[in-house]
Amino acid sequence: MKFHPGDDVVVEFDGLEHRGEIKSHSGGWYVARIAIDPSADYGGVTATLGLRSLVCVPERFIRHADAVR
Repeated sequence: MKFHPGDDVVVEFDGLEHRGEIKSHSGGWYVARIAIDPSADYGGVTATLGLRSLVCVPERFIRHADAVR
């Protein structure tokens, strides 16, 4: 497992990068709490997202927050 609960990460969700924290991992997917951009349009799920929302994404959409790109 590359990421662990509590790790600070950057998560690509809906084509945007968000600061977040890993909550759990299962079967190649990670649950992370991310800070939503209140000015972004997330399509049909926009109305259901809070400013800090849980999302489930595959590992390829996550990188460590301190990683240089």
